Amino acid sequence: MSGEPAMALLTVDLDLDRIQPPVLYSPWWWVPALVAVVAAALATWMCRRALAARDEPAEDDLEALRAATLRRLGDIAASSGGDAVTRRALVGRLGAEVRSFLGVATGSDLDYTTRMQWLVAADRDPRLGAAVDLLLEISDVVFRAGGDADVAGFGRRAVEVVSSWR
Repeated sequence: MSGEPAMALLTVDLDLDRIQPPVLYSPWWWVPALVAVVAAALATWMCRRALAARDEPAEDDLEALRAATLRRLGDIAASSGGDAVTRRALVGRLGAEVRSFLGVATGSDLDYTTRMQWLVAADRDPRLGAAVDLLLEISDVVFRAGGDADVAGFGRRAVEVVSSWR
């Protein structure tokens, strides 16, 4: 008796296969799947290559950036007149130009960071030592009342930092 229900179930499965046979997928579906995987890998490789080339500026780009930054620093230092508030604002602009140059030259976010992050960056990259010292002094002058805002002096130091960057 126990063998009969199993045989009945087996005959039902065989009957279903004759009524609606299993569908076989075409092997051509692997071609678009393979093309999609290869296209995704190629796009990823191209994006990574483009981003890697963008991280470090080429020597020509760095020299053009240096020249433009030196020109702007010269313009700011040349307009070193006015009252103490104006001189402090000019010193702040000098610091912003130096931070912007270093941010692009190092491929980092140095132009958007805080004093403490400057110190950490200088510990990691010794080339930033003179620049961070200048930026710390500039921020002291700009954000603390009564600081001496020697625009010409800070301008000379900023030009020295940008000119000597390698």
